[in-house]
Amino acid sequence: MKNAIYRKREVADRVKSKPRRLSRLFVPCLLASFLPQFTTLSAQNDKYEAGGGSRTVLTPGSISSSTDTVQQRKTRKISGKVVDENNDPLPGVRILIKETKRGGVTNDQGVFSLTLTDEEHTLILSYVGMKTQEVVVTKGTTFNIALQPQAEGLSEVVVTGYQTISKERATGAFDIVKKDFLEKPAINLASKLVGSVAGLQATQDAEGNMSFSIRGQSSIMTNASPLVVVDGFPIEDSFSSINPDDVASVSVLKDAAAASIWGARATNGVIVVTTKRAKAGQPLRVSASVLTRIGSRPDLDYVLNRASASETVEFEKMQFGKWGNSLVAMNLKKNVYQYRSQATTLYNEFQLGNISETEMNEKLALLQGLDNRQQMRDLLFRSPVSQQYNVSLSGASEKMTNNLSLMYEHDRRASIKNQSENLMVNYRNNIALFKWMDINLSTMLQYKKANTSGISISELRDLAPYDMLVNPDGSYTDVNTSYFRPLIERSVPKDQFPYSDWSYNPITEMNNRDLTNAQLNTRLNAGITLKPLEGLSLESKIQYEIFKHDFRRLYNDKTWFVRKAVNEAASWDTDTQTVTPNLPKGSILDEEQLNSRTYNFRNQVNFNRLFADKHNISVLLGTEISETVHNIRIPATSYGYDDEHLTVGTFPNGPGGYPNSIYNWLGRGQTFDYTNKYKESTDRFLSVYANAAYTFMNKYSISGSFRNDASNFISDDPKYRYSPFWSMGMSWNIGEESFLKGMSKLDLLKLRMTYGYNGNSDNSTSFKPLMRMTGVNPFTGEMTGELTSKGNPTLRWERTSILNLGVDFSVLSGMISGKIDYYNKHGKDILAAIDIPMAHGSKREKINNAEILNRGIEVELNVQKNIYRNKIGWRGTLNFSYNSNKILKLFRSTQPHWVLVGQSGSHSYVEGYDANELWSYVYGGVQNIGTPDAPNMQPVIKMNDGGVSGFANLSVKDGLDFCRPQGALVAPYVAGMLNSFNIYDFTVSFLLTGKFGHVFRRTGFNYPSISDRGVYPNKLLSEVIRSDGSDIVPLPKRDDDQTYAKYAEFAYYMDYLTESASHVRLSEVNLTYTLPSSVTSRVGVRNASVYVQGNNLLTIKQTKYDEDPEFKRGALRLQPTWLFGLKLEF
Repeated sequence: MKNAIYRKREVADRVKSKPRRLSRLFVPCLLASFLPQFTTLSAQNDKYEAGGGSRTVLTPGSISSSTDTVQQRKTRKISGKVVDENNDPLPGVRILIKETKRGGVTNDQGVFSLTLTDEEHTLILSYVGMKTQEVVVTKGTTFNIALQPQAEGLSEVVVTGYQTISKERATGAFDIVKKDFLEKPAINLASKLVGSVAGLQATQDAEGNMSFSIRGQSSIMTNASPLVVVDGFPIEDSFSSINPDDVASVSVLKDAAAASIWGARATNGVIVVTTKRAKAGQPLRVSASVLTRIGSRPDLDYVLNRASASETVEFEKMQFGKWGNSLVAMNLKKNVYQYRSQATTLYNEFQLGNISETEMNEKLALLQGLDNRQQMRDLLFRSPVSQQYNVSLSGASEKMTNNLSLMYEHDRRASIKNQSENLMVNYRNNIALFKWMDINLSTMLQYKKANTSGISISELRDLAPYDMLVNPDGSYTDVNTSYFRPLIERSVPKDQFPYSDWSYNPITEMNNRDLTNAQLNTRLNAGITLKPLEGLSLESKIQYEIFKHDFRRLYNDKTWFVRKAVNEAASWDTDTQTVTPNLPKGSILDEEQLNSRTYNFRNQVNFNRLFADKHNISVLLGTEISETVHNIRIPATSYGYDDEHLTVGTFPNGPGGYPNSIYNWLGRGQTFDYTNKYKESTDRFLSVYANAAYTFMNKYSISGSFRNDASNFISDDPKYRYSPFWSMGMSWNIGEESFLKGMSKLDLLKLRMTYGYNGNSDNSTSFKPLMRMTGVNPFTGEMTGELTSKGNPTLRWERTSILNLGVDFSVLSGMISGKIDYYNKHGKDILAAIDIPMAHGSKREKINNAEILNRGIEVELNVQKNIYRNKIGWRGTLNFSYNSNKILKLFRSTQPHWVLVGQSGSHSYVEGYDANELWSYVYGGVQNIGTPDAPNMQPVIKMNDGGVSGFANLSVKDGLDFCRPQGALVAPYVAGMLNSFNIYDFTVSFLLTGKFGHVFRRTGFNYPSISDRGVYPNKLLSEVIRSDGSDIVPLPKRDDDQTYAKYAEFAYYMDYLTESASHVRLSEVNLTYTLPSSVTSRVGVRNASVYVQGNNLLTIKQTKYDEDPEFKRGALRLQPTWLFGLKLEF
């Protein structure tokens, strides 16, 4: 029987006794203690000896061989299999014979064979993500060796999309999302990334949809979102086309060295997603999971933010006939569209003498006692519920690996009738056709359909708090909308019009419209890899992506939308009271089709080899061609549509316009659009790129990358068309130096530095003038067009230089690890709207002239502690980042104050300030802007020169002369902390996220006018009524004050509304129970777990007001949700 000797450094320090004979019962216990990966070895009448020093001498009965011969002792062949902690084979394990510096690697099945002399040898086994292990062999021919995983912080591998490199050799700034984040239950991948990476700031809407930014804002007028890459290729539909249960790893590339290989698309950072792959030799594995998410109904008090019905009626009475609000005269053509609420209509009718004061007061009293919120909750909303089902199959033979995953999701939204379905199929296949040739095939198919017929929040804002939806008898009410109702009732012969019903009710509207959309998304990937020499490979890959999005909006003739359109289009002769229809009766159908197709073809040469066990050289060279074509088709509106018979009506009197004009019900000319609209755009990129890295003795690394991009939207001048992007980097693994080797507690200490340029492109402009055809003029019959861009002959790529300094560290066998990074991002040639002389034909044009600077620090700290015998443990991750943003250069001759504060709805950028600076008017209280003899007490704005100005006589246009900067709207400080506790078969985790140092503008009083449709006083009404005007803008003091119409233009943007937006959220609490293997193995299940998770359970904010800094009053806000799920693995 042969002898084999296994040695591990961990064992050497633990075995210090003299040689002694051990009993057969004791040996398995010793092996389980010292060498848990060898618990499969058994004794079988053999002798075990434990010796002092650094060796354990074993004669494993599971290893057999023939009798020794002299020939075998001279040379012999050994073979074995290397597996991981789950007994899965590990292909590509590097095996080095320590004495000869020769060796080999395991094949796809994890098997190796070596020829040795008949002497003692030490094998060194190394594999990315596993602990390097030494095995001492004296005799024996067959071995099974299990490698143990490294601590997570030490075993990370970054995937850039073009290559995979180990953390030890990387010079760039990247983050790998920890498995604690990726393995938690979530409806989508984006939710898993919240709080996971320092410098990755997430912004979430009320429905949970995410957007991300990496290291601040780098562009002004171009897309600021990170590039999303899946399995080596950028994708069009971002995270929505990624199955969250199918993700193996996510890498976030942040600096020049990490991201410049992506060139013109990498300025905003890159998020690289790698999907799961079966390991060679892996038997069939099946996993299935089900997840249910339950949410809360919308908080209508917060969303509508209304005063009570009683307060609203009193306010409408207070302002009636005052402050420029006048009576509605009975003139149909002039005033029919002067919508008034029920209360205001009653006041108006009383003033005109159409009703008595007693009748008015009785009806007003009834309105004051109503409240429609409960009817809205019961009839328009429900608790949202989402369900997701996942099934995946993976397996492999010696030559082929296969992965198949299927996901189905049904999402029932909070608004009744709103729902969606999502079906996704992924298949990946790898064929090792020969030792020197691999073929890769994969496909993704996604089909989504959604119904959005439910009531939107904007529709509810049109209702007064006393506008009920149903009557006491259950019938639907007629809700005031669009018209001044007395004019319709008294002046319009409703029965003569195509539809005699002129009523409106939100429930009727919701039930009789069908607003749907459907998406079809397909990605096809194919690749071939040739390996002619050791370390050399040639790759050719192609991805083809098709995206289709169809919208269909069908309204039947029970909707007010159809009845209003048909009735108003009719011609009405007021003398004869005859009505001539100009639109056919029936449904109205609108459709829109969005299509895109993208191909990306890449050829790449890779070389990666270790020489003399000291010199690691990695080089890649490649070319890439890509094209994306977007098509939009908008068919003409179909009137008189019959969905059952698929027929369309015709215009009874033609579409109007030249030369046959037709007139609507008020005698105004009208035309009906009967032509289709088309739009197409094409983006092409041609790229050449290279990347090289050299590592010496696993200590010193240098790297460089280069990419040259060209685009069809960049200048035809070669010096502008081609833009080189490059990077250089270096790292020093100082922890491997001899002077630190004695520090047994130190696992890793590495210094990094990179510098280089990334880029960005914009396809909305061109070096030549761009024109868009707008169709035929209906009155002249001539083709028309418009100039969309006057052209920028010096158009070029946006460029961003990035300096990154970093340090990685790990101590106590990975118990504490982390990194610290400092970066400086300087964006140059940034496209912005720059003021130019009017002699050029316009005041402002988009030119490469701006500069943006981002500076910041990122800190990541990881802790993992085995508290009790691998039964109780703790893992914690803390991410913290700081970003300082400033516009260094941007020429604007003036900054109109209404743009600066945000009145226009757009954002203004100011040189010398944060790209997201909040500007406000400075409130000066109520002062006399008249004369002592004729005082005029008005709320005023303070000016920089010490003077003041009323709202109505503000003559200074440049906002920089009197507006005040109050801080950044985007948080400069962002933190995320995940703590996870394993307690036997339970896992408890919680995620805290925080944003600090920024501001928001809280909701102030809305100063409504009776002529503003759907604008009713909000909850701050009583505060404004009580105010003396010293702290907030009050209501006008004089009944004849005509400046009230200006209040809404200024009062919303006062400095006293600015509050700290700092807050901390308890974003997630999770409890998972994993059934013991002793239970699951009885029913053929490898692993089974159940979990419950709560999201958005608590927010702690600095402001004293009951307003979420990220979800202002008057809009939907995040609601708590609960997830329940089950996962099985076979």
